[in-house]
Amino acid sequence: MLLLDREIYQDWSLNNASDKVAYYFQSKKTEDSTIVVASGLLDPHLSPDELLKINFHLPRNIIEGSTKLGFKVVTFGTVMESLLDSKNPYIKSKAVLGDYVAGIASRECRLIHLRLHTL
Repeated sequence: MLLLDREIYQDWSLNNASDKVAYYFQSKKTEDSTIVVASGLLDPHLSPDELLKINFHLPRNIIEGSTKLGFKVVTFGTVMESLLDSKNPYIKSKAVLGDYVAGIASRECRLIHLRLHTL
């Protein structure tokens, strides 16, 4: 298991960072490499942009950069993202991720999106 220090991935939420992700992971691939994206911001009082940056852009860039190398990726969402149309910015950011994952499910990438109960 490889745990990344924050300084390694701190700019992976920026536009076009999927190339940086691919570059970082290209030498770390093993036969059954899996990346678990467990980062996320939960506070609904944060700005929608901050929440999208970490809850959507970061996992999207990791998915795009690592699945082209053959990695399996696990992301986390909330059951709330598919149950109702919420005004809560946290839930909205997770819904964007869930929609993205559903949209690429037909591509040949190994991706699992787990929707957990959010208290």
